Amino acid sequence: LDRGEPPLEASYKGAREVSRAVIAATVTSIIVFLPLAFIQGIAAILFLQMAYTVAFSLMASLFDSLTLVPVLTAKFLKPESQRRRRHPAVQRLFESTQRMFDRMDGRYQATLQWALGHRTAVLGGVTAIFAGSLLFIPLIGTEFFPKSDEGQLRINFRLPVGTRIEETMRTMEQIEQLVIADVPELRAMYARAGSGKGRGVIWSGRHAGPHTGFISASLVDKADRSRSPDQIARALRPKFSRIPGTVVAINPGGLVSRLITFGAEEPIDIEIQGHDLATANRVAREMADWLRGVRGVADVQVSREEGLPELRAYIQHHRVAALGLTVSRVADTVKAALQGIEASIFIDPSTGREHKIRVRLREEDRQRVDDLRLINLPMKNGHPVPLSSVAELVHTASPTQIERKYQRRIVHITADTSGRDLGSIAQEIEQYLASYTVPKDFSVNLGGARQEQQDAFRNLALALGLAVVLVYMVLASQYRSLLHPLVVMFSVPLGVTGVIWALLLTETTLSVISFIGVIMMVGIVVSNAILLVDYTNVLREEHGLPLHQAVVTAGRTRLRPILMTTLTTILALSPLAMGIGEGSEANQPMAIAVIGGLAVSTFLTLVFVPTLYTTLEERVRRGRPGPAGSPSADAPQP
Repeated sequence: LDRGEPPLEASYKGAREVSRAVIAATVTSIIVFLPLAFIQGIAAILFLQMAYTVAFSLMASLFDSLTLVPVLTAKFLKPESQRRRRHPAVQRLFESTQRMFDRMDGRYQATLQWALGHRTAVLGGVTAIFAGSLLFIPLIGTEFFPKSDEGQLRINFRLPVGTRIEETMRTMEQIEQLVIADVPELRAMYARAGSGKGRGVIWSGRHAGPHTGFISASLVDKADRSRSPDQIARALRPKFSRIPGTVVAINPGGLVSRLITFGAEEPIDIEIQGHDLATANRVAREMADWLRGVRGVADVQVSREEGLPELRAYIQHHRVAALGLTVSRVADTVKAALQGIEASIFIDPSTGREHKIRVRLREEDRQRVDDLRLINLPMKNGHPVPLSSVAELVHTASPTQIERKYQRRIVHITADTSGRDLGSIAQEIEQYLASYTVPKDFSVNLGGARQEQQDAFRNLALALGLAVVLVYMVLASQYRSLLHPLVVMFSVPLGVTGVIWALLLTETTLSVISFIGVIMMVGIVVSNAILLVDYTNVLREEHGLPLHQAVVTAGRTRLRPILMTTLTTILALSPLAMGIGEGSEANQPMAIAVIGGLAVSTFLTLVFVPTLYTTLEERVRRGRPGPAGSPSADAPQP
């Protein structure tokens, strides 16, 4: 329209001119999600639906942009001479922005002309920037998933094994008072003292019994408080550590974090597998003591608890046989005396309700060990004998529970992270485990979120590699060339440079979420290079422009569309990158990765891709006839 074409002709030519570039850019954005269909684990569960959503949305957008948009532009867009006169304020705004773009265009043309005259310096400088950025990767921490602000605190505590429930309740009330006094953001709190099998074990972790307890604290909305659950947990830990004889673990997460980690409470989990209980306990104590000294590790706990008091009866088999008894008969008699048996059912005639009648010894007859020794065992001759005549009662202590994995006994040493990323902590633990002398018939390894993180990173790295290969294959089939897609694909390393800078400057860790952002970035950043390369080919093939003139003209013509698409993507992701809204921390790293990669890649692509394009065209196609004409036609234009 600005060149004087009629609206219908302008819409047709405009759509035809960019159709190949639009199709290539859209297909590359879609194709990067295809490898996600082949990965397994939590990454596939969380992001497969997103891949479907984005892919189908982009396909619908492509159909709309190539059909409906040209029709609308032909009908509604008018040349400058036929447009209605704008309001003076609006006209001044348009004029000021036009002057800004004109200045930008002039500076870009000068920069591009300089780059084409100093191609070795440009290519070497950008390569050095990329190589130097790779050196900063170790400074970026890694973790499985970023911690999300769910507005909850889960507090598990336990006292020495054998503690009565009344003492556990008193400790629970003391913890409640500390939470109430030091957490003004508190909205509601639920507490439970003691736990048994089933539901109680879920709320109290691996430890169960009257000596354990659980507290769930719900915080006010994120907008109404200045501290995150993780910051509140850090402030509470020193206060809880001063409660004598109590081990307290605080988890600043809710249901979402438990679902992501498949129900695991802590990200660090050292697994000790072996049969011998004493050896396993010794190894667990040594490793737990060392782990408490590692920076960034909090709430270290050993899953196997020792010291559960019990009274064990050792049966004298020869005496039992001499008296005509059996071991099962002795056990049933002791069980009936202590636990009782259901002798009958009483039906209340007034209400009709049934009440089970349990018969056992009176409370005063089963309080002391001597009372148990006097339990009478019935004989066939009618003369009972005491339990002490056939069994020896001994005080012992045993584990509260014995866990197994793959039919092998296992002890878990669990811990949480605080103020340090999981990746660096895990590396330090793995170095310690590699130097530790593991006893015979035992195995020690680091599991938990670290293992899930490594599995997810391997799957996503494979998906990233497949995405790059698929994008190149799509571009090669689109351009029917191996050279031009290679030029376009060089924008991917430039995007990786931006991702590294963005994660480093924002102190964001490399997690599964940010890894997905890197994969998305691969499909997005090539779009700018596609616009440049495709229009350069159009100018050379259809308009017969020399190589350097075509490169400069394509850069100036595509500068504004590239800036428009880049800025719209960055602005759309900005609210997510700034962490606006409840639960935004879960997807914030993905937005930061895409914004960083797209911003840096766009800035470098505008200079690097034209420079690389001219270099490869001159060196690879030297001596071949082409649209560029004679060597003199390819000389840099003034």
